[in-house]
Amino acid sequence: MLFSLFSDAYVQPAECIIRIEGEEISDLYPFVSSIAVEASRDCFSEATISFISPVDENDRWLVADDERLIPWNSIEIIADFQTGTEEVMRGVILQGTPDFPANAGTSSVTIIARDQSALFDLGPRLRKWGEHPVGTSDTLILNELAGEAGIALDPLSGPGHSGIIVKQRSSDIVFMKRRAELNGYELLFEEGKVYFGPLRIENEPQPQIMVYAGQKTSCRNFKPVNNGHQPRRYSYAVRDDNGDPGGDATVEPDIPMMGSIAARSSSNNADNQQSRIDRRTTATEAENEALALGMANRGDLSIGGEGELDGTIYGHVLKTGLPVVIEGVGDLYSGLYYVDTVTHQFDQDGYRQKFKVLRNALGREEAGGLGDVLGAVR
Repeated sequence: MLFSLFSDAYVQPAECIIRIEGEEISDLYPFVSSIAVEASRDCFSEATISFISPVDENDRWLVADDERLIPWNSIEIIADFQTGTEEVMRGVILQGTPDFPANAGTSSVTIIARDQSALFDLGPRLRKWGEHPVGTSDTLILNELAGEAGIALDPLSGPGHSGIIVKQRSSDIVFMKRRAELNGYELLFEEGKVYFGPLRIENEPQPQIMVYAGQKTSCRNFKPVNNGHQPRRYSYAVRDDNGDPGGDATVEPDIPMMGSIAARSSSNNADNQQSRIDRRTTATEAENEALALGMANRGDLSIGGEGELDGTIYGHVLKTGLPVVIEGVGDLYSGLYYVDTVTHQFDQDGYRQKFKVLRNALGREEAGGLGDVLGAVR
């Protein structure tokens, strides 16, 4: 009998739904051996789906010959918690790789899929955005690019720069990432939208991650890491009113503290660590400042952590680029974190989520500000 992640005999309540071109591929579920989705706020989400591929009495390979598994077909991967469903990834199939070994009984097919950023990765384009004297804005650029790809710009995105005139000589995705960098923004693809905006640390936190909480324990393990070597101050070259070199300007992080004890104290030499960015000759001074500030904010997130969730007990899909509260790891390391990466794994062991998180402070949040938000989820 073939192992199935989707059969009634599968005892774990958290299951996976796969839709291709909008239709669930229920007939292929018995042949799925594993599903992994790697999501990163700095890159993209990419899925690897492994099938066994038996041959029937008519010499047809039941998976390898399936025309639904061809590149550029749309795909959705969804976690089913019985009480509700949540999307893990939405995108397109990039490639399918059948494997026909000497023993036909062990033939397989591996599908690689990527989130909707793949729709913007179709080769370089030569394009000019904006004309003198008014130029254009990042909002207009992103709206047009997203519309051409058939997705929407997240209405919660940031405004970006305005009055800009810029030449595109790369693929849309490379261009969009550069525009995000020059705004100090993130670029995230989720649930049919593209988010182009600042770190979402002040968003409502995702459901709590619980460590050492008896039957409510959703986190199998958690390991924090305090990295004090990242610079959190960045300088960049500025010009005076005549356009001549005017020395350097320095920026410091402007994101809120995610705890009650700053990761770096002004009495600590580490707080004086500073780095410098080379002036981007094609960027405006506002863009260079935003670039430096974005790098300072990233450097400020010097406390990391990694762990693994039991997806069934957690009961939710942990999302990158959003905050989450971790409880049960002491006074210093419990509190608010920002989700950096998540690897979703569906296999015979159930649904697991391996994650990495970041923060810029130790301890739980003080009353007021973010602390008021956290009080509602404790």
